[in-house]
Amino acid sequence: MSAGASALNLEGRLRRATSRWQLKARERAALAEKAAAGERQLAELTELLRPLGWRLLHDRALPGGGKIDSLAVGPSGVAVLEAREWTGEVTVQDGRLFEEGRPRPGVLEAMTRQRRAVAAALAEAALEAPVRGLVALTAAAHRQVPLVPLGPCQVGGVEAVVSFLAGRSEGQLAGQRLGILERYLAERFPAVGEGAAPAVAASLARIEQERSLFGVGENAFMRLWYLRSCQRGGRRCLFLKMGNGEDLGWKDGRTGAVRLTCEGLDAPLVQAVLDWATPVGARCPAGELSGLPAELLGSRLVGRSSRVYVSLLLGQEWKKGATHRLYGRLIDRAEGHFDLGYVDLQRGELRPSLDGKLTKRLRAAGDYLQVLADGYPARSSAEG
Repeated sequence: MSAGASALNLEGRLRRATSRWQLKARERAALAEKAAAGERQLAELTELLRPLGWRLLHDRALPGGGKIDSLAVGPSGVAVLEAREWTGEVTVQDGRLFEEGRPRPGVLEAMTRQRRAVAAALAEAALEAPVRGLVALTAAAHRQVPLVPLGPCQVGGVEAVVSFLAGRSEGQLAGQRLGILERYLAERFPAVGEGAAPAVAASLARIEQERSLFGVGENAFMRLWYLRSCQRGGRRCLFLKMGNGEDLGWKDGRTGAVRLTCEGLDAPLVQAVLDWATPVGARCPAGELSGLPAELLGSRLVGRSSRVYVSLLLGQEWKKGATHRLYGRLIDRAEGHFDLGYVDLQRGELRPSLDGKLTKRLRAAGDYLQVLADGYPARSSAEG
């Protein structure tokens, strides 16, 4: 073979190799775009869960590599969500996942790893919440496919996944507890591209700080609740609510009868607050709270025999004409009862009753008023 022929042969081989490389690159790019489209669709549809009390964390990095498409944190626990934009037939047989007859063991392996990572992170902080794994099929042909078991997880259409979570919008996690859980998971699993998660010790220290709500004490746990006057059946009633708007109970303004709409270990505390509630405040003596049980993250119980106790930060709405205020009260077993002043909801201004720290251990009245203002639940259209 002449030198010229050899050169032409080499050029032909290089041209064919380049063509194959370009084809594979285009195929990889198409697969990546397909996966990204599925993840976007999953994120968009799960956002519909927010009004039902769910918090969403999308595109989160896993320690050691990999990522979680979405985390849904809600009243009934945590859901680890994985999107799959498959167009072929999807089946589950004997606990194995198939797409177009081809086994897809990597999906269950990835989901198992993600679930274990989330459960381990919660265990490190003594935070108890169920952790589910859900594989969402996002292609148009599969969006409404019912959920079926896949080992310890489930797989189904993305609309079925959202409906499944929407039907589990009630549970023990709400208000401050749900917020702590969301912020902790956001910290342990940062958004892709945000950098490494902080050290576990730093996260646990911050969780303990949130548990005591900046200055209530290492042995106290804060409840952040709101009293609101509303019409019910033609009667003026006082409702006790969490920051997410969830009702805890109510008191008939005419008869004084109290009805609880919550269950569990917080119920005695709700009963005590409503028993003492009046249209102008809740003068519940701090000592009344000392023997009442309550539930803490990590399943610690508090009460008279425990070194850990409950404090209450209570906001009460008051409206008259153009005046709209949120009065604040702090009830702490160790420190006493404090009238904090009020938030002018019309102007968005804080009007603390005292300057400086309330006590050596507690912070300033204005700090607690700011917490009340930040967590103030919007009034629903059904409330009078």
